[in-house]
Amino acid sequence: MRISDITTKETLKDTALGILLVVSLITCSIFTALRIRAGFNIGYAAPHPYTIIMLIFLIISIIVIVAMKRGGRVTPYRPAEEYHRMDLDMSPDAIYEKYLKLCYKLGRYFDRQPDTALLRKLSRVGITGVSPGTFIAMEIITPIIGAVIAFIISSILFIFIPCNISPFHIALLTGLMILGIFPLTMHVKTYNKKVKIDNELPYVLAHMSIMAATGATPLKTIGNIAVSDYGDISSEFRKVLYKTNVQGEDAITALNQLAMVTPSIIFRELCLDLANLIHAGGGLKQYLEDKTAYLLERRRRMEKQFADSLAMYAEFYVGGIMMVAIIGIIGIITAGALGISVGDLPIDTVFGIFIYGIVPAANGLFILILELMYID
Repeated sequence: MRISDITTKETLKDTALGILLVVSLITCSIFTALRIRAGFNIGYAAPHPYTIIMLIFLIISIIVIVAMKRGGRVTPYRPAEEYHRMDLDMSPDAIYEKYLKLCYKLGRYFDRQPDTALLRKLSRVGITGVSPGTFIAMEIITPIIGAVIAFIISSILFIFIPCNISPFHIALLTGLMILGIFPLTMHVKTYNKKVKIDNELPYVLAHMSIMAATGATPLKTIGNIAVSDYGDISSEFRKVLYKTNVQGEDAITALNQLAMVTPSIIFRELCLDLANLIHAGGGLKQYLEDKTAYLLERRRRMEKQFADSLAMYAEFYVGGIMMVAIIGIIGIITAGALGISVGDLPIDTVFGIFIYGIVPAANGLFILILELMYID
């Protein structure tokens, strides 16, 4: 399979997941509004149909977010002068190819003044199959297409389900959400790449220190890691090999350029240190051993800190979220029995908002905090 085919499938996968996420969130928001409008009844035992549909699309949204976080593939490095040529040849799918050609035609006007900052961001997240201008064109065209699709779907849906919401507003909201997916996706991919590099780096340095002990040069150790299976670190070092073996640049310049685009601060320091060792010479073996010991000790401290903090978070969940939920339910039921209302809202509506909104949001926020801690 060609590299361009792999890039196309991964890009098409990310695009499809992004569109599915937007459609799921929009549908979930619509049925949430319809559920609130229908009112709540404490004595209503079976789940409301709007509630079931809302939960289904909410689960789909969560699954898509997890798939976007875990998915994606960093494509091998390609020089900037090959961007547009590869854009025209990279898609075996006719629909995607027409879409990409449309973005390319509009992107040529933006590439007359290349955006070097955007090019650096794209290279940092591994999006090397499109030029900055084509990427900007995708940010313009994709929200328009998504807004048109949302307008058509919502217009058909509101024929069978009367609603005061205008299809135009749904289309506008969909377009804005798709527009926001692009920077969000870049941020998520950058963060995930940084985490993967930091997690693998101690073991990569241990491998490199063993090679340095046998007398291998820095460039030889980099080449060995590049052809090994170390994920994003191998992909990053393959950029150095491409620049030195194909483009004819020296290793110092290639390492300095790699240090400018990598999202990991620790890996950036490693690239700069290797460039200095190549330039001035020095004890490569001793440096790698010291760096490996430092990173492994750092990893050990972080894991111990996370394990110690789990007990605190468990106490916070039991004594905080669960207790607030129980007290809130008892308080709302008591207020309903005493005939006390909360503002202009009836007590059954307040109960429904608390059960279907506040409690799930608090639990979701707690899970998100734990996941972010685990990733770090």
